[in-house]
Amino acid sequence: MKSGTIVQKLWVNITNSTEGSILDTFVCIAPVYPEMKGLKFDPQTASDNGYVFTLENMEDNCNGTTTITVRVCNNNDKGLSNVAISLPAGVVPSQPTNGSTYIGDEKSYFVENPTNNPYYSIKFETLDEDGVKNGQCDIFRYIIPTDDAEAMTEITIRAKTAHIIGEVTLDVDYTGTCNDSDGDGVTDDWDDYPDDPDRAFNRYTPAEGQYGTFMWEDFWPNKGDYDMNDLVMDYNVIEVTNADSEIVDVINNFYLRAAGAGFLNNGFAIQYPSYWEVTDIAADGLNMAEIEADNRTVIFFQNHRQVFEVSGDDWINTYPTYPFIPTVTWSVKLSMTETSKAKVVLPPWYLAPFNPFLLANGVRSHEIHLPDYPYTYEMNTALLDTGDDATDPGSGIYFRTANYLPWAILIAESCDYAIEMTQISDAFNYFVEWVQSDGTQKQDWYLDLPGYQNEDLIYQVPTK
Repeated sequence: MKSGTIVQKLWVNITNSTEGSILDTFVCIAPVYPEMKGLKFDPQTASDNGYVFTLENMEDNCNGTTTITVRVCNNNDKGLSNVAISLPAGVVPSQPTNGSTYIGDEKSYFVENPTNNPYYSIKFETLDEDGVKNGQCDIFRYIIPTDDAEAMTEITIRAKTAHIIGEVTLDVDYTGTCNDSDGDGVTDDWDDYPDDPDRAFNRYTPAEGQYGTFMWEDFWPNKGDYDMNDLVMDYNVIEVTNADSEIVDVINNFYLRAAGAGFLNNGFAIQYPSYWEVTDIAADGLNMAEIEADNRTVIFFQNHRQVFEVSGDDWINTYPTYPFIPTVTWSVKLSMTETSKAKVVLPPWYLAPFNPFLLANGVRSHEIHLPDYPYTYEMNTALLDTGDDATDPGSGIYFRTANYLPWAILIAESCDYAIEMTQISDAFNYFVEWVQSDGTQKQDWYLDLPGYQNEDLIYQVPTK
């Protein structure tokens, strides 16, 4: 899955090993996870009897062990039964363990570690009803001592499908290289912070160098003019983690573009996951951010006009005949502590960009959230299910109209927005279809494609 793309997911409550129920569906953004940089190993490939065997990588783990990665592709029309990979004499891989279940990219396997059948090796027996076939491939990884890996001169890989057997022997020339300047157990080639033992990886949302867009209608719980341009702001989030993948910092990059607000002083805040604690505002380009008492919520600004450095009550960058106000970019770096481990299945507001919300007219308790996202401890709950709001906690519905329309939206890339006093559904022809399908239909509704936009109703930044 490409990083930074929008995907539809389910939030599922697991009852037991075979049963569960769907609690909610939501649209989220595929985050960018750390990727290997500077791969030094030269893969070796050979084919036999319909199989393609690749010694794909030997990676020094900087702890006295090396991870060996083998790829096997089966071009036969019968499912793969097993794969055996030769081991140095007397060496027993530390992972995966004997009798365990190994999860490959495609299938699951029972591990024999070691075995003498067909020779001294680690063997992966397919557990699924049918193994990879017809050009499918799977990855097999195991860990042995680096000294033993360096002593290897060849490796034999054997695959079996029904009565079809393929086997190759590949040359090995490997020297473990552990360049770990900060001693955190992450090699410099992988480490985004090679000289900082407290930091190792950057995780980007939507993607490195790419911004997404927040849009708000600020008249909640009433629908207002529903132009969804009362605050238009782009975002990029960098989660900084240590070698154990524990959160250390969150760097929020913002780009405030427009405010066709009905109120003069809307604010903006984000609530972070319950298993994190915001310990400090390490850097703030505007010097406006403040941490609330729950140590999870940060108010980044309380008055959008102060951010734009304007006075008066004119709409900002939403009315074509009004002067264009320069957009504002800034970053806020938050120091974080991970107080507990996250659950395996996370609701969308625990994933970047987390739980952003508008503070309408500077009133802290007047929060406007993304649809079906939770409000904070300061929320004036008496506003729920009033006006046009059809919040129904029993059904998990929050901040939506009776027609399922939201007051806030999140897009995984920077996008256009409607001009002032124009309903967003008039400017973007497929907006309603996207919303009412929970994001499963017309995921590209905001793009400038034939039939998608009404150009006269889209705000255009004036050219000089």
